[in-house]
Amino acid sequence: YIAKNGLWHHDPTNTHKLAQGEISYYIQGGLITGGTQGGITSFGASIGNDITLNGGTIAGNINTDINGGGGGISLSSCISLTMTGGAIFANYSHYGDRGGGGGIRLLDQCKFKMTGGLIFRNYANQGGGIAIRDSSATLLGGKIIRNKTLGDRGSHGGLDFISSSEKNLLVIGGDIIITNNYNGLDDSNLGLNTIGANYCFISDISKFRNEDSAEN
Repeated sequence: YIAKNGLWHHDPTNTHKLAQGEISYYIQGGLITGGTQGGITSFGASIGNDITLNGGTIAGNINTDINGGGGGISLSSCISLTMTGGAIFANYSHYGDRGGGGGIRLLDQCKFKMTGGLIFRNYANQGGGIAIRDSSATLLGGKIIRNKTLGDRGSHGGLDFISSSEKNLLVIGGDIIITNNYNGLDDSNLGLNTIGANYCFISDISKFRNEDSAEN
């Protein structure tokens, strides 16, 4: 439990991965920063592990792990993440073609539900804001804005979704705002990329829009 105030600054000599097993984490405030393998990283958990981000800030973290983990939050293996508030910004994921999910990366049957909060100015080689790999996401509120992919591998600035199974769905609706996300290769506006489009449901395509230049 991370309460309303305080600073969680990573020691670079420690990997700072969350404990494994059926454990719940509730983040209400404070700042998580300085991570070199992501701000929050958890993998190999059993079903029942969950993380709730209700407030606070995850910022200034990087992930250069060889497997390409997320910059702000990196989760794999049946973990549930719920975001109702707070901010994930200025995080960076970089490892060649595998560097995905500047803000959040989900891998292998994870679940993500977003009803509030901000995912802002994160950077990666793929999925500047969020990278979803064989996991599910329901995006109903909050903002995903001004995220960007970098370099000659850059693609899919806002959200990159890859699914090979009907068990893993992407649902976008409600009041979610996804705007001004960019492909660093040519500064085009790429809010969403899907591989496995049969498993993607969008209530209103106008949610993906570009209101100003990539420089702002």
